[in-house]
Amino acid sequence: MRGTRIFGTTAALFATACGTGASQSTAAPAAPDQGMMVDDRPQGPESHIGAHKVVTEYYALLAQRRYDDAWKLWADGGKASGRTSDEFARSFADVARYEPKVGGIGPMEGAAGSLFITVFVDVNGERTNGTPIHQKGWVGLRRVNNVPGATPDQLAWRITKVPG
Repeated sequence: MRGTRIFGTTAALFATACGTGASQSTAAPAAPDQGMMVDDRPQGPESHIGAHKVVTEYYALLAQRRYDDAWKLWADGGKASGRTSDEFARSFADVARYEPKVGGIGPMEGAAGSLFITVFVDVNGERTNGTPIHQKGWVGLRRVNNVPGATPDQLAWRITKVPG
């Protein structure tokens, strides 16, 4: 993850400044500072976080059997799924249980006025006949990169591919 490493030194300096006036020679030695990663990438709906939210919403909608709403998160008004809304819903008719886990985010790439990103997903579930469902892989997303005249839907992250 790209980011800035922030260390506990500031906290140690603050504690020393707010101390009771004890000399530094009586202070306990500080533990090695491991720091923590802070993600400094943009956080809005057009960001990597926005793409992750779309994938999370998509799989939550599938788990809730809200297939028409999930289909609408596909690019090109749902057409990128390769199915009509009704065909998409019918493709889940034999799903008894659907438990997605949305994970990490791949790098964002740009080309021809668009941005592309992937988000990892691991789905487990069960079909109505008892057959297990296991789908694992990267969900592909695309959005127009603030091109003049782009519609709000084109400026939103939309799904272009799913694993399985």
